[in-house]
Amino acid sequence: NYISGRTNSVAFITGQPNIFYIAAAQGGVWKTLNGGVNWVAITEDLSTLACGDVVVDPVNPNVIYLGTGELNYSGDSQYGDGIFKSATGGLTWQQVAPGSLVGTRCSYMAVDPVNNNNVYFAGNLGVFKSTNAGLNWVNMNSGTNANCLIIDPLAPQTIYITTGGTSAGAVKKSIDGGTTWVTLAGGLPGGMGRIQLAMAPSNSMVLYASIANSSGALVGLYRTTDGGTTWTSQATSPNYLGSQGWYDNAVIVHPTDPNIVVVGGLDLYVSTT
Repeated sequence: NYISGRTNSVAFITGQPNIFYIAAAQGGVWKTLNGGVNWVAITEDLSTLACGDVVVDPVNPNVIYLGTGELNYSGDSQYGDGIFKSATGGLTWQQVAPGSLVGTRCSYMAVDPVNNNNVYFAGNLGVFKSTNAGLNWVNMNSGTNANCLIIDPLAPQTIYITTGGTSAGAVKKSIDGGTTWVTLAGGLPGGMGRIQLAMAPSNSMVLYASIANSSGALVGLYRTTDGGTTWTSQATSPNYLGSQGWYDNAVIVHPTDPNIVVVGGLDLYVSTT
């Protein structure tokens, strides 16, 4: 069977819709210049092809960060070798953080949209931050197995993460760029496993949390409209996660309508109200 492997990440360039990157779980980073018609592998010479997340600097699209290793908790989720950076649109790469420092499995990376010297890495050892475009990295003491990291584009010092891996899930918020964290409650359930977050692009105070229990079944889809202070249950069924929410658990919000949300696990559903 001619089947591609898992694609863990897609990274676009604002204003250039035909140029984007994908990061494969075990197949490195690929780049297209013509909207996906043709692809070129651009990380064949790195020390690992296991990828967690690839992001493009929103200020300088020639700068790309790659977090290697896959934080998806399955038997074939391979370990990586830290963080790599390209300043040439993927033509050349250098390692900017070894796995021994930041961890060997990445879930998310993010670049501050206002100050692109601030770069974040979330993975099995928690959240790390660089304030000098990847030269140095500091552990932000967030808690381990960070499955999500979202920056508020209107207030980039505000960051939302989830930690705890598959059995001790928590939603946390920082308003000082990751220096301190508050664990959010305000209506969130107990007994959370893996949690995935999504922020509404049209209203950064609106976030959704797709929450699995430790067995991988759906606890519920929760929503906040006040930046995480209070949460309400939107749905506890159908169980779109099946029993694999510990592994495949996704949520995303429509770019202009915060009431339209798409969730995915074993199945894909959309809500328009």
